Amino acid sequence: MPELIRFGNNFLNFILSWILKDFFRVCSVYIFVSRFDRTVRDIGIVLRVRKIFRYLHLVSSYLRYEGRGL
Repeated sequence: MPELIRFGNNFLNFILSWILKDFFRVCSVYIFVSRFDRTVRDIGIVLRVRKIFRYLHLVSSYLRYEGRGL
């Protein structure tokens, strides 16, 4: 009977460690993907802001060229 209990405990430990390992792997992948998604979104915002500033710079250069400084 003690062998059966020991086997049950070992089996339960194996199953729990397997589930937890899988759980942590999924969590780490999710955290990586969300961090990557946030980075991509930040890069998109930076590029959009740079595009807006480039547009404003072009407009101010054109107005300066026309003699109507901004």
